[in-house]
Amino acid sequence: PSPKPPPPPVPFPADLQILFGGLDGFVSGSLETASIESPMGIASLPPVPGQSFGDVFITSGVPGQGIFRLRWEDGGNTDGQVRGYIGGAVRGSDKGTLSAGIAHRPGTHYVYYSAHFVQDTRAQVLQIDTRLFGQPPRGVWTMKDCSAVNEIFWHDSSTVFITCTHASSSTVTRIVFDALTTNQLSNTELYKSSATLSSAVYDGRRDKLYMAAESQNNILQCSPDDCASSVNILAGDGAADIRGASIGSQASVNSPSGLALGEGQLFVTARNAIMAVALNDSFYTTEVLAGSLDPGEFVGGVLQPADVAFDKPTKLLHSQNQLLVTDFSNDRVVRYSSYMGKINPAPPSPPAAPLSPPSPPSPQPPHPPPPSPSLELSTATVQKVLGAAFRWAEGSLSTASIAYVEAIAALPPAPGQAFGDVFLASTAFSALFRLRWANASTNSEGEVKRIISPIENQDGDRGTLSLGISVRPSTNLVYFGAKFAETQVMVIDGAADNPSPTEVLTLPNCRFLADLQWISSSSALVTCWLNAGNVIYKYDFQGDSDTVLSFEEMYTSAQRLYAAVYDEKRDMVYSLQHNKIMQCSLADCPSTITTLAGDGSAGIKGADVGVEAKINNPVGLAIGVDQLFLTAKHAIMVVDLQSAGNPTAVLAGGLETGKSEGVIFKPTDVQFDTPQKMIKSPSSNYLYVCDRRNHRVVSYFSMKEINSFPPPPPFPFPPPLPPSPPPSPPPPSPAPPSPLPPSPQPPPSPSPPSPPSPSPQPPPPPMPPSPPPPSPQPPSPPPPPSPSPPDPPSPPPSFSPKTPPPPPPP
Repeated sequence: PSPKPPPPPVPFPADLQILFGGLDGFVSGSLETASIESPMGIASLPPVPGQSFGDVFITSGVPGQGIFRLRWEDGGNTDGQVRGYIGGAVRGSDKGTLSAGIAHRPGTHYVYYSAHFVQDTRAQVLQIDTRLFGQPPRGVWTMKDCSAVNEIFWHDSSTVFITCTHASSSTVTRIVFDALTTNQLSNTELYKSSATLSSAVYDGRRDKLYMAAESQNNILQCSPDDCASSVNILAGDGAADIRGASIGSQASVNSPSGLALGEGQLFVTARNAIMAVALNDSFYTTEVLAGSLDPGEFVGGVLQPADVAFDKPTKLLHSQNQLLVTDFSNDRVVRYSSYMGKINPAPPSPPAAPLSPPSPPSPQPPHPPPPSPSLELSTATVQKVLGAAFRWAEGSLSTASIAYVEAIAALPPAPGQAFGDVFLASTAFSALFRLRWANASTNSEGEVKRIISPIENQDGDRGTLSLGISVRPSTNLVYFGAKFAETQVMVIDGAADNPSPTEVLTLPNCRFLADLQWISSSSALVTCWLNAGNVIYKYDFQGDSDTVLSFEEMYTSAQRLYAAVYDEKRDMVYSLQHNKIMQCSLADCPSTITTLAGDGSAGIKGADVGVEAKINNPVGLAIGVDQLFLTAKHAIMVVDLQSAGNPTAVLAGGLETGKSEGVIFKPTDVQFDTPQKMIKSPSSNYLYVCDRRNHRVVSYFSMKEINSFPPPPPFPFPPPLPPSPPPSPPPPSPAPPSPLPPSPQPPPSPSPPSPPSPSPQPPPPPMPPSPPPPSPQPPSPPPPPSPSPPDPPSPPPSFSPKTPPPPPPP
């Protein structure tokens, strides 16, 4: 019933345990023996050091019953006593019924709750002093025509938000009091709906009111001072289902009943599940933490959400890494604990525990020694560069992680590198990170550092990072987008240790900057989502300055546009929209637009003719010499630009989610979960991909041309042996040291069983120390270059003002 906080070695990212309850009736006592029938509302006093929660107060949904208190008996939240605290609401002979709404008033010892009575239609809000056990409650105000108070949410000591159910509607009301008294200064109805509103909480950081529309199966948001005209859907597609989605409005949130604010997340009880909405994420990614559509009463380690079950969870509390949830029909209170320490960014967090349950992390470094010739037996490899934990952490490649990593750019590589310093963006945390390599001539080891967070403009306003990020050719300047009152393009000197952003450009009608790509040192493509429609702009700058000479609309579409890149060899612009890749001439895009690949249907499938391929929800693009690479659904794909029909192939992944990596003999040998933006090395067969919901960056490396069609070897599995040695045994044996075995008898296993063996078993590294032309001796690269910086940077150009046409310099 109340185990001590779990130790780090537990192999799950989270755990769900019964705090107390699960028995019939009302039983006072220890956590092992106590139970409350139909627990409903829940509130807690502020915790003392060492606790996540102070004393906890719980209401029962059984008519005539009252409030119960859990008082902790230790310095933590491990042992405690549950007992009845206040009897049921009584007015004369009328036994009232408690509502779900209950909350602690900040800065006081008071807890407020509500009861409604049969004899009138007014719900009464009552106050108890938690210092005086057993003292009768005091009525402080009534809610006219309110049959039930579904939620009481104190924003601060003087402002409370009340969610009420009326005869044919629901309302959210804001009441402002005079300091710590109960004298009302104002009482304002913020929102009224014919839907059943079961909860409303206010996020002061974002000035947003979030409301659970239980009968509509979604969560609404609005600005409280103008709620009627600004209300929109935060999460939920209206379906009676439980399903996460990378875009909140496409998730299914069945009958949401409770809301709790975290730092950057909104937690939700819905049907028989706990869900979370990422508030710092521009897409409001919604995930199922535990439970599903079906009721149950099992609890335990959370490997998959359906591993645990609830029966009508009602309200919940959040603090640090934990949630307390009232599991109404199971008559229990449960505790959800995140071992990754990152339900939201809050301490304490154990050292990185593996996310994949059974398999231990590979002890080999992310970038092993150079590949041996025997690896040409495989088509390609996918390998983690960094990350995999739902958190952000600075440090070496083996310890660093970036939750919801989505966008990526890199400085030009030095000789021997595939990429220069790498810049990574997480919109969920509105933070920009840099991976700086330890050696300027390799990509083997490096340090990840958060260089910008929060995102602020020159006026001190805080903004939200967007997906657009790109390095200006022949410079160390990194440009990225951020949303303030208006969307802005900002720039930093990527070579600086502690760069400071400067505003370059304001995009007045751009609601979200989906992509930013420099096509030359003086021109850039900007992909924007507007309030109505979507557009790709082309901006031309004066030389290498940030002074805008002109800009034009290249292409507009009613469908969402995700990215656009330029192919200089063919003078074509390629862009991504729903399940398709479009192409047009740079000089005359609107009149030359055609489909390059994708038949418009959902799916992941290659085809000899590009327009017959299936490309589900493409997001990221990268251009090669004769290939166009893209991320789609849970896969990496490639389009052959030089062959007739533009054949399209799946390089890795597929339609299903997963988190594997390793040698690829067929695409499904490795898996991704919603890969986003990607970059292609200008000097080698390397791709770096942001594997968003796996919270990692992976490298895709091909020993052969990446655009081989179809990807060899087709069959059998494992692949055929290397060329047979018998034709001429003598010549190969005297050959200088070669890792290729002269006469391999058993076929090499495609996936190495253990890391200790350094021979041909391990998959090829994500970063060779030399460019594609083979070096005479891979283990001994040419003399190491001097430790001077990879780019002898010239002083960055002066930054010009932000809006076109350019005003005089600041």
